[in-house]
Amino acid sequence: MSPGARRRRLALYVVLALVLPACLWVGWRDHDPWIDQALVRQRIREWIRGSLQLLVQYAIPGGIALFFIRRACGAGRRRHRLQDR
Repeated sequence: MSPGARRRRLALYVVLALVLPACLWVGWRDHDPWIDQALVRQRIREWIRGSLQLLVQYAIPGGIALFFIRRACGAGRRRHRLQDR
């Protein structure tokens, strides 16, 4: 391994070692281990309901539209190729 590559790898390790505690601090600073179980269940239900709403409202229609757009564009390309022959 060249000295330049070794220095870059060392720099990457140093940066990651500094970013890791920062991420843990930001992610866990407001964590409350004594939270009520009913509140946990309610938040899980809200997360599931919100995820399903996003799927039904955006992801599924977007996927269907993308499918039809790809089919339409693909069919147009095939038609032009057949006419060129």
